[in-house]
Amino acid sequence: FFLIDKANCRRKMDIYHNHNQGPKFIRYFLDIQDLELGSIEELKSYNSIVGLSKHLCGSGTDFALRCVVNFAKNCKEKPKFQSTSSEVPMSYVSQFSGLAFATCCHHCCSWSSYVGKEFFSHIQLTADDFDLIRKMSSRAVCGIRKTNPENILETGEKVEVKGVSKRSEKEDSHTVYGYSAHPKEQIGLMCKRIIDLGRLQYLKRNGFYSELIPYIDRSVSLENMMLTALKL
Repeated sequence: FFLIDKANCRRKMDIYHNHNQGPKFIRYFLDIQDLELGSIEELKSYNSIVGLSKHLCGSGTDFALRCVVNFAKNCKEKPKFQSTSSEVPMSYVSQFSGLAFATCCHHCCSWSSYVGKEFFSHIQLTADDFDLIRKMSSRAVCGIRKTNPENILETGEKVEVKGVSKRSEKEDSHTVYGYSAHPKEQIGLMCKRIIDLGRLQYLKRNGFYSELIPYIDRSVSLENMMLTALKL
């Protein structure tokens, strides 16, 4: 495993991978937008490379997609099998096999780094439209918290919170500012999918078979979509 970290995290679990107790890995500390996979010497000895990420926030996904696409373009194709007959053409396979990226935090995306500009242009959407879609995407995961009208603490003590208006009796836990929470969530989900569709089309234009699939139920994680791709 080759791990890319932007920040110097605590790495508390690294001790469990020492002394042959777990998979071997090499960790690099740098921003994903500055990474060139072709410059990592250790990768050149592998016949099949797969890119993985879990909840790579916002523009980080676009930087990672651009990174692996550029790497795949420059990869040398290696023999898939060696034919004993000169009449049978040799089959080749790309060194980069594919990817699986779990996307999230679409509201943190930026137009300058987004890889799906061509897709937006094709469906006649502009950078301003992208900015609105980006902002509204947060509605899919913002959630609705139930209020505590009596402000009861866990100790049973009742307290008064000043400066906070009480909810209207007509406004239940499924309503926010007069709008139903469910349609707001659906709008947010559609905004997320539009952004991800641009990424999917970017991969297809660059020689990948790509799909956008749910990898877990939304009851476990609201960010439950994964972008998968195989190099053709």
